[in-house]
Amino acid sequence: MRYTPEKRLNLPANKIKNNPEAKPMFNEIKKTLSHSTIFALGKMSAKLVGFILLPIYTKNISVQDYGILGVLEIIDLLGGHILSVGIPQAILRWYNLAKEEIEKKKILFSSFGFILSVNVIFVALILLFHEKASSWLFSQSQFGSLLIIVSFSIIFTNLARIAQTLLRIEEKSVLYSISVLGQFTVSLILNIVFVAFWKWGIKGVLLANMISTGCLFLILLPYLIKKMAPKFDSLLLKEMLAFSYPFILTAIAVTILNMGDRYLLSKLSTLTEVGLYSLGYKYSNVLKIFVVDPFALGLPIIAWQIAHDEKKIRNYLSKISTYLSFVLLWIGLFITIYSKGILHLIALNKDYWDAYRVVPFLTLGVVFFGIQQVFYFSLQVPKKTKNISLIISLATLLNIISNLIFIPYWGMMASAVITVLSNVFAAALAYSQMRKHFRFDLEIVRLVKLFATASLLYSLSLWFDVYPTFWRISSKALLLLSYPFILYFLKFYDQVEIDKFIQTVKKISNPLKRFR
Repeated sequence: MRYTPEKRLNLPANKIKNNPEAKPMFNEIKKTLSHSTIFALGKMSAKLVGFILLPIYTKNISVQDYGILGVLEIIDLLGGHILSVGIPQAILRWYNLAKEEIEKKKILFSSFGFILSVNVIFVALILLFHEKASSWLFSQSQFGSLLIIVSFSIIFTNLARIAQTLLRIEEKSVLYSISVLGQFTVSLILNIVFVAFWKWGIKGVLLANMISTGCLFLILLPYLIKKMAPKFDSLLLKEMLAFSYPFILTAIAVTILNMGDRYLLSKLSTLTEVGLYSLGYKYSNVLKIFVVDPFALGLPIIAWQIAHDEKKIRNYLSKISTYLSFVLLWIGLFITIYSKGILHLIALNKDYWDAYRVVPFLTLGVVFFGIQQVFYFSLQVPKKTKNISLIISLATLLNIISNLIFIPYWGMMASAVITVLSNVFAAALAYSQMRKHFRFDLEIVRLVKLFATASLLYSLSLWFDVYPTFWRISSKALLLLSYPFILYFLKFYDQVEIDKFIQTVKKISNPLKRFR
């Protein structure tokens, strides 16, 4: 029997439209989409620099040096997570709950002062021991200067993140995006100058990142200063750290889960494979940048506003899980089926071309990583943040052990497959914990239709690789366009969604008719 909202709620069909419980959470979902889209502009602009500049990188940087850059990117991310001490997540909670303006200013000042102190100590240590750190990481001391550059990038990132968190809380998504677009512009220009013209290689990439991140911090600093009062509260900070430390462990585990395989590849395989894997990762990571990251930013802002209504938040999380999966799989399908052609086009050095082999697995890993975000939020509602840390830690442990065993035999392909399995494992654990602590019903049948259709279309796309270029591109485009229509014939959409889609089309088409 086909699932419909009318049957689920035992309502007659003619009353379904007038009953707010029968409709999906379109207002909240629309609001999430709105904020996520604007946050996406900021997130994408910052992270897409590395992707946009791939033709320049692949022409001016060897595969081996690109592998070293991949390891340094891991250090940059880990440093950002560890040295931010989870404070941005704590600010989200304490700032929203603070009733007085002076309390909010005290929260920000205490957080800023603590983060600044911790990061300054870290930079000082790197300045003292950069050569030893380089020898330990790369078995060579010559990369110590690069570690210094990375350390300054980390301190600027962590200080700017406090201001960005405040912009998210106050829903100033436009200002957030403008500031990050400024960072993007500076980074893009400096990368072109340092790498393409001055031939500084990976040093130029890191310097461009450091300077652009510093500019972002300086842009946001006046706004942040206005929101602070010089009152340091050690007891408040202690409470915030007690809340936030599980987020540190989670962030570290996520970084190792998604990027640690590059470091293991550098030790157990070759820097050439690290370079290929890094390129495949950067390409497939476009899905994370376009969809998962902005979604993860927008979800808590909207979801916390309706979390007091248990029935509403459960229905919202159920629907948003389905819609997120639809978007991830459709965009992921595009990224995957065109991966070989796009990478051959943008990688000007043929030594990089084999990177496409890892893309299908890494993209699927991003899909499951995205789905995890809904489960993790559901565990934050009953304050089960420690469970999130445990889940990701177990998945990371599985990832590390599996990589240690299989990389010596199958190199980067082993890492790619293990990335998928680790994210599936994490999603399964998060799902089981969600059902135990804050259960909401996933739309299992609809999700099966989504994954089955995407898998079928990807399999069919492999047959077209032998076609001439025009027919190959056209045939794959038809496959992509068929995705939502196949789902329609599989009765994936419910009537409320179809009606909403028709209303949206009418709203778009009516203004267009005036110009005819």
